Amino acid sequence: MNLNWLKNLPALQRNLIGGAVVAILLGLVVYFAYLPRAREVDSLKADLAQINSEVSIYQAKVKKLDDLLAENDRLQSQLIEQRRQLPEEHEVADLLKQVSDAGASAGLVFRLWRPGAPKINPSQLYQELPVEVEVSGGYHQVGVFFEKVAHLDRIVNITDVQMAPDNTGGLVTRLTATAFAALPPDYVPPDPKAAKPGGRPLPKRKL
Repeated sequence: MNLNWLKNLPALQRNLIGGAVVAILLGLVVYFAYLPRAREVDSLKADLAQINSEVSIYQAKVKKLDDLLAENDRLQSQLIEQRRQLPEEHEVADLLKQVSDAGASAGLVFRLWRPGAPKINPSQLYQELPVEVEVSGGYHQVGVFFEKVAHLDRIVNITDVQMAPDNTGGLVTRLTATAFAALPPDYVPPDPKAAKPGGRPLPKRKL
């Protein structure tokens, strides 16, 4: 290409043509190189923002999972402790003997010890084994008896306490001692559709 004609042009025109050529080249570079790369960078930034958002969501889920695992461990420990306080039915006889021994060591004389029929608690979680008890002894002896029962390893509730003087000038105390045991192995719970909603947690000590 013969460009000698440019030499014959005035300097101002040559500078204008040179500037135009440079501008065109810069425009081509911007259009074909910079803009596509800029669009690609913007797209990558959008993808990165979405990934960061998803990471935050997953981190929140992981934290929630850790909290759930910790809560599960706590509930498992609580369940183990509650099961420890709920003896098997064949172990209840030993527990009730501890109640009897507590009364005897407190100085009470047992006049009645009548086990009642086991009853499944409405919660369907355990069974209740009540014993009708009648003892003779003073207020102090009865108080010591209640304290000893409250400190047994297994739960025994003392309810329906009635005190009255007897014909010899002493004091007769009637009460119900209720132990709690795990459900029998062959127990079949009723149909949930027919069961009443709600339930009661493991009973607390009552004296």
